[in-house]
Amino acid sequence: FQRHFTETVFVGDLLGDDSFSTPPQYLQQLHFHLMCNRFAAGILSSNPQGVQMSEVRDATLAADMGFGSPYEDRFFGSAGEDSGTFHAGKGARRQWEQPDIIEAAWPEKCPVISCPDIVEIDAQVNYHLHAIVRVRAGSQPILWCTDKTDGFYRLSSSVSQARNKDGDIHKAFATNADAWQHIDRAEGAVVAFEGCYLRKADDGASWVVVFPTARPPDKDASSSSLEQTALRQRRYCLWPLCHSHRLVNLGISTDALQVIKLVIWASWHLSSKESVEQVVLPTLSASIDVVEPCQRLSALSNQVETAASTDVLPGEDESLIGCHKRLQLYQRYEKQLAEVVLRILKKVKGRHRDDLGGLIRHDCLRRPESIYVPFIDKETSALSQMGRVLQRLLVPIVSKAGIRGSPATTKAWTQLELALDACFRGESMDRERCLAKHMQITKSAFAKKGAEVLQNIYTSEHEDRYAPTIQGFSDSEDDEPEQINGPEEEATAPLIRQFEVQPGRTYVDTAMDREVSSGASLFEDGAGYGRPVKSRHAVLTFYDEDLPLYYVSLNRERLKIQYSACSGLCLGYLVHKSVFSELLEDALRCEVDAGRGKEAGLQSVRTLRMRLLHWVVDVLRSPLPGDTKTWILRCSERMGMVAVAPYQEANHVNLAVIAYCLCRCCPSNTEAALFLRGVLTNAWHIPAEARLFIERKSDMYGVYVVKPGTLLKMRQLGLQVAVRSFEREVWQRSMNNSAMYLDIIMQFSDYCCFTYVQGLPKVDDILLKWLAEYTRLHPWRFIFLEGIDTSFNFPENRDRCNYRFAPQNPLHTIKRREDLHSALIAELRPSHMITYPENLQPTPEDMQDPKRLFDFFALRFTPEGSGSRQSLFLPKPAPSSFCSDFRPDLEQHLFGADPCLVLLVSAPGAGKTHHMGALRGRLEGERRFDIHEFDGSSDILVTTALAEILQRTIHTKSNSGQKLLILDEYHMLSNEHKDEFFEWARAKLGPTLRVVLIANRIDSKDHERLEQVRSAGASDTCGHIQVALIQTRLSRQRTSAVMETRGNAERWREAICDWLVGSRLIFGEESVSLRLCDTLQHALERPDPRITLVELLLHRVPTISRATAIEFVSAYLHHIGVRCQGMADASGLVGLCFRVAMLDRGQDELCSFVEFLERTPLAQEAQPAVRLLAWSVYILNARGAWDMNLAAVWGKRHMFVDQVNFPFELGEESIGSSCCSGPTFSWAGDPTSLRDLVDAVKRGHSVDWVEVHRKVWISDHIKDSELFAQLLSSSRNPSMILQQVLPANLCSLLRLSNTPAPTAVQLARIILHHAPQIADETVDRPRCVAWWTVLLHDQNRLEALDLLRLAGGPAALFESLMWARDWATDRRATASPRERARVLQQALVLICMQDQLPVSLPNLAFLWTGSFGRLLRAGTVAEEEEWLRLAAVSGDSKSAEYYAQQDLPPVLPLARLRQVLQQVADVQEDWQPEIQALWRIGHNQSTAREVSGLWTVAPHLLVDRQGAGELGGQAGCKGPVHQYFLNGIVTAHGTLCRSLQRVLLCSNCEVPEDVPP
Repeated sequence: FQRHFTETVFVGDLLGDDSFSTPPQYLQQLHFHLMCNRFAAGILSSNPQGVQMSEVRDATLAADMGFGSPYEDRFFGSAGEDSGTFHAGKGARRQWEQPDIIEAAWPEKCPVISCPDIVEIDAQVNYHLHAIVRVRAGSQPILWCTDKTDGFYRLSSSVSQARNKDGDIHKAFATNADAWQHIDRAEGAVVAFEGCYLRKADDGASWVVVFPTARPPDKDASSSSLEQTALRQRRYCLWPLCHSHRLVNLGISTDALQVIKLVIWASWHLSSKESVEQVVLPTLSASIDVVEPCQRLSALSNQVETAASTDVLPGEDESLIGCHKRLQLYQRYEKQLAEVVLRILKKVKGRHRDDLGGLIRHDCLRRPESIYVPFIDKETSALSQMGRVLQRLLVPIVSKAGIRGSPATTKAWTQLELALDACFRGESMDRERCLAKHMQITKSAFAKKGAEVLQNIYTSEHEDRYAPTIQGFSDSEDDEPEQINGPEEEATAPLIRQFEVQPGRTYVDTAMDREVSSGASLFEDGAGYGRPVKSRHAVLTFYDEDLPLYYVSLNRERLKIQYSACSGLCLGYLVHKSVFSELLEDALRCEVDAGRGKEAGLQSVRTLRMRLLHWVVDVLRSPLPGDTKTWILRCSERMGMVAVAPYQEANHVNLAVIAYCLCRCCPSNTEAALFLRGVLTNAWHIPAEARLFIERKSDMYGVYVVKPGTLLKMRQLGLQVAVRSFEREVWQRSMNNSAMYLDIIMQFSDYCCFTYVQGLPKVDDILLKWLAEYTRLHPWRFIFLEGIDTSFNFPENRDRCNYRFAPQNPLHTIKRREDLHSALIAELRPSHMITYPENLQPTPEDMQDPKRLFDFFALRFTPEGSGSRQSLFLPKPAPSSFCSDFRPDLEQHLFGADPCLVLLVSAPGAGKTHHMGALRGRLEGERRFDIHEFDGSSDILVTTALAEILQRTIHTKSNSGQKLLILDEYHMLSNEHKDEFFEWARAKLGPTLRVVLIANRIDSKDHERLEQVRSAGASDTCGHIQVALIQTRLSRQRTSAVMETRGNAERWREAICDWLVGSRLIFGEESVSLRLCDTLQHALERPDPRITLVELLLHRVPTISRATAIEFVSAYLHHIGVRCQGMADASGLVGLCFRVAMLDRGQDELCSFVEFLERTPLAQEAQPAVRLLAWSVYILNARGAWDMNLAAVWGKRHMFVDQVNFPFELGEESIGSSCCSGPTFSWAGDPTSLRDLVDAVKRGHSVDWVEVHRKVWISDHIKDSELFAQLLSSSRNPSMILQQVLPANLCSLLRLSNTPAPTAVQLARIILHHAPQIADETVDRPRCVAWWTVLLHDQNRLEALDLLRLAGGPAALFESLMWARDWATDRRATASPRERARVLQQALVLICMQDQLPVSLPNLAFLWTGSFGRLLRAGTVAEEEEWLRLAAVSGDSKSAEYYAQQDLPPVLPLARLRQVLQQVADVQEDWQPEIQALWRIGHNQSTAREVSGLWTVAPHLLVDRQGAGELGGQAGCKGPVHQYFLNGIVTAHGTLCRSLQRVLLCSNCEVPEDVPP
């Protein structure tokens, strides 16, 4: 009421004394204040000249009648915020909007967790040069939060909880593994346990091992001395506290740290200068920087102590002697200055003096003259500049302690006092004290424990038998291990032999990992973390010593390592550097000797070391016995120079297989490594037949496709095989891919490395990829898939399988039509007959002239309404839509200024992932990107949500710079994961994140996802985001460059390129790969390459026939000039296709046959031979080669069996067979399962949709809209599917009550693009419902042109509008209701104004009545002028396309509006007040009051445009009133307003004679 009261005025204030001489009667008696709209007051106040009160009353009257009020369209209503949003999955939604896991788990960024009962380093004496970092086995640990130290936690077992009474319980866990998982989420965490620390690096994933010291604390820094003086141990010095305090989060106060830095800074410069005047002193305000002094001190200490540990201190080495003296001098100054500051603190604490400056001066003066203290001036005995700096730094420390009235000491005071006390009298201290609870790393007891662990790693003890054996382990967990000695068994106890690494040895990669310019550091801010650490495998010490160890952590999620109640959870391995030292030195030496320089040698060292570390960790985590592991490590340590091979039992084949497989994975980058690999592999005796079952495809994958009966043969060879049959689960459909995968890998055990899978007729690509990657990560494990058909799996997944024992493809045995009906073929690939249109069959006359044939195909195969530029049957046809080189476009987006999302798509083997890896260095160097990678086919998705994985992947401690996420294998993500990813990306994309998606194939749904991100990126809220789709192919230029880089023989390069070009053009982009270059070269080097090439082609394209492969190979060999005896003739249609393809061998820019079918969908309705002929004519036209005799080839053509992509060629000729029908392959699956249909379409099966309609869809409607959308988006010809679905079923799938809005829009767009027109239905019209669905729910920006093209032209748009007027009852829009109402108005106006399909007057009136009546409104003056401009510009062009391209006003022009009013028989209640008034005026049913009100507000609606001069104006309008309204105005009852009367009298208005006076 108050808001309404402020917008109103009283009538007495409005009218004043000039209106009425006396107030009205009701005002006099009741004192009633009449309230009216401010509209009239605005008119009165805007007319200072004074307006007649009658006109004021007219304006008030117009306002009361609703004339001139702003138009508010409420045609569409809102469907709610969540109706149009798809939430992936059915669990928690939008996980990334919740607090991050790390932030939710730990309030601190660098917590310190003490857990000696949970984490340990297992360094047993029989472990040769390695140790295990593990989580101990245990249950119910408790995490305590202490109340004395912030950020310090203690994790202990439940047994010891009574000792933890100084804090509260923070969290309790079921097992120690759960506790570690919680710790692993903390950012920058420090984990303390017995003798060692673990520190989380800034990347958020790597853990760094930190030991307290490299040697026991009771051992001197230098065992031998120079000049009878020895160095102090580092733990008694101050500089390690500043150098490494953040490495273990010591928590030193900033004030105390500044004083320590001053002491270090002064001592360092005093040790290097002879006079104090040469020392550059710090200013009073600047922070003291001691990074460089600490770095130098660390380097000097390491150099001197290394020489001392090896007893190499020659007196003539001046440089070493100088370093030794420099360290001695520094330590002496540091101890003296620490004593001075310590005495000052104690005197202040004892309240001897309050004058801090005087106290500093007095304590420095009492020193003897031989001891120089830089805090006072020698000449004046006053405080020096350094003394004033010390005074400034001590003030905040001592202000609350020792000064009057405040006896309590502060944290900074205590820490500084303890540090200075340890420095001054460290060797003579009777008891060590910690600076804080967790500062055990500075105590000698903790250092002794760490030194014991290191000593156990450096030394090992083994029984010196005649050979390390694998005895003690059996091939079965049920057998008792037998103690078997060698052939010369001795009764005496075996001799224990001890191995110890030579101390003080230098390693080639130690300095490489600590160089400042060698790469990104694990800790971005180097101050306080010791020397820079560049390798995540480096092992550090708190005192910054060089440890000869590597730490290799295990990716437990990828390796599927689980916690065991017996052995705990392995986190990683510590490996001594001497295991690989000689191999790495040899790699460096080889590069230097070859003249490539030291930098190339170090790069070779990095590459070899990375592979060696991964390999040795595989050996250590394998089930091999300890003696065998020791033998392998000893061989690596001595580069294979061992005399004795390990002893092997003849019946222990499985363990020999495990050892052989691991040794075979040894890297072979250098000759020495290759020799080592030969020594390792030759040491194991495995039967020749058994070796056939342990081959690795591409030396990586251990997946076999085998025929039935292979299991029996494997067991006869003594192989222990676990069998898992899924026959029952497949029949019951009770397991998905994730469950199958986990079930298969659970069959492996320590004694069994073979899993045999039965009962699967086919395998999904994602499951096949998971199994292959699992065997790659576990090189001693193999999976055998019995009787599986992989013909329709992706080629990149088939390349990961071994087919040595696979059954022959039954399709390759088909030669004649009768073979299709055999029992075996009919079960695997059933077939049926299909009818082809006769008008798509060329006549014999057309075959005689290739140009006439071209005209025939241009007429039959060019779709209606297609853009002329994209047609393939033009004099200059469009080239392939796939770019030949993706690199420039990709680099333009990545190196651009705007954030981007790029989807890079090509067939496998085009070099996408390889190029992204090559770009990584440039992106990190030039753009400073923080790059993160994730594999979309990773089996981590089996157990973890995608959003959580992505959040952890891109998380780092530092928020500086921009992150780049590279998601490889995007096509392997499920549709649910893709939707989840794009929803996550829309929320995260921006200035801090860029995304590159790498895929081998996409579907129409992926295009829609990109459009949604593009529309969101164009909004103001998300900023400007570049969204790009780069579809590429393998080109000849790219292939030549790669072969030149790889060093392929120049003789065969052109021939290899011709094969790849021909195969791509005929069989599609997925038939070629860069991986084929070496294979083709080896095949061509054979004397007779025919068989090899035929098998290679059949492997790459298993759906073609052997006859097609033979003819293709024959044509290819004839083309490159290779002649073989008995070579088949290549005069058929396939040979013609190859010869035609070679016309494009130089340019390599035309469409392949597969792309040709996608861009000319009408060609898919023709016979297979006609399609091949049409593609050949397309190539001939593009290259202008019309001299080929097509008629002769056409007469010799063979019969084809229709299927997706390239047809299946039979061996019999098609002469005499029917041209209107032919066989086509079907699908033998269950048509009632929509999920199986989706899988069949994705695999390329030819489904008989008529049969599916007859059996299922005619009675059982489709209910799962998500699966149906996947089916349509995956199909190459969705129109064939839509024709077999009932119209009522399609309409029900489009309703929002049955389908989420995004899925409904996806279905609607597919239906509008592919569904046929159905005119015999009244209500259930799928195209009309789809058009209405897009209008309501499409989140992309829509215009009238989009609606016209989606409908399919003006006729279809008119039909959709007419249907929507009567049957579109659902108006709940998930898009903007106001925007969609305007677009609908523009569509109605467009269809009424175009002359391409004239709309009759009755239909015109019909459109603007009923439910669309409320959309009709009168235009403003500006809108009418816009119509006048369009009429003047358009001329004779008034087509629907022309109007749709303009920014149409959402109103009809006045002339068209009067036609609508004239045709409507009765006024519509939904019309706007102006429209109702115009209708009543035109039909002589109005009143003078209504006419005057309309004239006052919008006089241009009543004026004749041709006779009017200037339209509009509140004071009047020049020009006559339109003839159509004159009758209604003159006959209106009442008195007209004066301005209208003047127009009627003075503007030459001709009143009709039939109007009564």
